[in-house]
Amino acid sequence: MLFFISSLGLAQTIAPGSIGLGLAIGAPAGFCGKIKLADQQALQFSTGSSLGVMGSVSVSGDFIQHLPPLTSEDDPYIVTPYLGVGGSINAVSYMGVSMVYVGPRGVGGVVVFPKDLPVDFFVEMAPTLFLFESLTWSVGGSLGARYYF
Repeated sequence: MLFFISSLGLAQTIAPGSIGLGLAIGAPAGFCGKIKLADQQALQFSTGSSLGVMGSVSVSGDFIQHLPPLTSEDDPYIVTPYLGVGGSINAVSYMGVSMVYVGPRGVGGVVVFPKDLPVDFFVEMAPTLFLFESLTWSVGGSLGARYYF
């Protein structure tokens, strides 16, 4: 955790092609984005609704650290696992009862970067420990793509 926080100070000015926006399906299903801070670090966020859960809205944000690539330099794409920490706010309203859940989360996934396109494709899992409105937990997951500007 200290490594993640201390590496935030190493981030340079955000360069062109460092901001990605896209769509994801899963929990949540909706909009997602990523801001590359440095070579192996980024901030990511998502907002949307959980598939199959009526009246739900979710917002999450994470600091992620990319691990060494699983592919070689000769491949036309880069496959990189990543780990991170962040937080999640989930609101659920069903049959007149509304609840808001807030808590920290961990995130882990794999991202594929084609070398000749300004896009990425990802799959991730995110266990969350909700501390507010009641003590509970969940595991969300998403599959998505982002286009970089």
